[in-house]
Amino acid sequence: PPFFYLGAVWICAGFTTGLIFILATVLSESLLGGIIACACFFFNHGECTRVMWTPPLRESFAFPICLLQILAVTCTLNTMRSGWRNLVSISLSTMAFILSWQFAQFMLFTQVCAVYVLYALGSISKDILTSYNISLLIGLLHAVALMFGNEMLFCSLLFAALSASLIISLLGHSMLHRLHYAIRIVLQFVLFGLLAVGIKSGLSKAMLLQDDAHVLEIFKSKFTDFKSFNTQLYNCAKEFDFLGWEMPLNITQTLLLPTACAAILSAAVALLKALANMFRSQDAEIPKPGLLYNLIQTAVYAIMALLIMRLKLFLTPHLCILSSLVASPKLTSAFRSREYHAAFIVALLAAMSYKGFQNIRDQRQIMGEYSDPELENLFEWITRSTDENAVFAGPMPLMANLMLSTDRAIVNHPHFEDAGSRQRTKSVYSIFSRKEPQQVFDILKDMQVDYVVISQGWCLSVQRNGCAMPELWDIEEPHNAGKPAVCPRLWKNSRPAPFINVFKNEMYLVLQVSADKTQKVVNIKEKVVTSKPR
Repeated sequence: PPFFYLGAVWICAGFTTGLIFILATVLSESLLGGIIACACFFFNHGECTRVMWTPPLRESFAFPICLLQILAVTCTLNTMRSGWRNLVSISLSTMAFILSWQFAQFMLFTQVCAVYVLYALGSISKDILTSYNISLLIGLLHAVALMFGNEMLFCSLLFAALSASLIISLLGHSMLHRLHYAIRIVLQFVLFGLLAVGIKSGLSKAMLLQDDAHVLEIFKSKFTDFKSFNTQLYNCAKEFDFLGWEMPLNITQTLLLPTACAAILSAAVALLKALANMFRSQDAEIPKPGLLYNLIQTAVYAIMALLIMRLKLFLTPHLCILSSLVASPKLTSAFRSREYHAAFIVALLAAMSYKGFQNIRDQRQIMGEYSDPELENLFEWITRSTDENAVFAGPMPLMANLMLSTDRAIVNHPHFEDAGSRQRTKSVYSIFSRKEPQQVFDILKDMQVDYVVISQGWCLSVQRNGCAMPELWDIEEPHNAGKPAVCPRLWKNSRPAPFINVFKNEMYLVLQVSADKTQKVVNIKEKVVTSKPR
């Protein structure tokens, strides 16, 4: 599995660069724009992706599909009349995006809102909006079918916003367009918000689903003193903290942020002039809808990145794409001639390269190697010594790797957007709480777990500024605060009754919960296998 992931990820990273070039060229209507965007991407590579640190992330596979979907939407918005090619391209890319990343539904929700804003402002026609909505709906329905009827997507913000947009464009268009422009805009935004919230609430209550409730809790915890076990699992990770000053400083030193801001400002001025003329009922040429959509999408990405640092991986590549607008002939009419414009672009790239080439050298010095002898030792033991039908539980990141490497069943995995998965993970994580060993044993046995895998870092850390696992459980079970954590006792005890210690190396411990499964190496005398990596 590691080699499969690495090979596929590097291919996806190559597609990412190519799609950035194409999208930037389409927006700027200039090949120089594509070159500027790619140069910015390489000069700021450390702020654009995490692929060099953790290749097998879902975002590594999904992000190029995200860019492909945005490219399809941009081209559709720029057409006067969309055809079947636009419908197919949006549908297929949307379906692939949703299938590859559970976060896709939230990004697509922001996209639906951005495209609706264009419709409300009069930048796109009813037909274009309807074509976009239907294309997205087809992709969504196909994704639901391929995910074996995933009900969560029907109760998502994406489906609610999409439904609201369709209802207003199909049923309310003729009535709303009889009103004055300013009044119409306000009514369209109010109706969209009310319908989306109503549909979302109604479907969630009707289907008794709360799969994405944790998202609202995460945002609530960022602005209030609210805390829960699930929110702290996110908030204790550095990548889910607020955006710090390092990233803006880094992209300012390469001139990406000033360039993107200048390009955005020139497009915003053109838009404001057009809107002012429309308010005065005068004819006005609004910038291309595809460009306006990408401006709005970038603004949304900026808000998302400020709240959750990890999401800067959406923002920075899109800033690179928008920086291509400095090469757009229409938005840079201040230059007297093409020669002056070309000279400016060359000077800009030269200034960017001063810090950019240094960043590229730093990136090239990163030497990675897949080497984890302790983990390999664990997986070899599982493959050799446990029944093929054995069921495992443990930390979410470890379980995903275990399932792929050993083909054993697991009860919890990193798909935290599913309410059932969240509850199972919380039950498994009771082994890091302050409960009694017998209570934890009974919980795992009720889940039909045969083996629970414990990692040293998760188990022996009992104090970490409120972020150690026992401290997270203190939020849920304040009556147990002050009691010793159960996991360190199990780790240090060679006979951790009622569990059976069947495997241990320096980093991992495997405890048997059910004695029903036969083993090939470890016998029923509770013999402990203490392995050293070869």
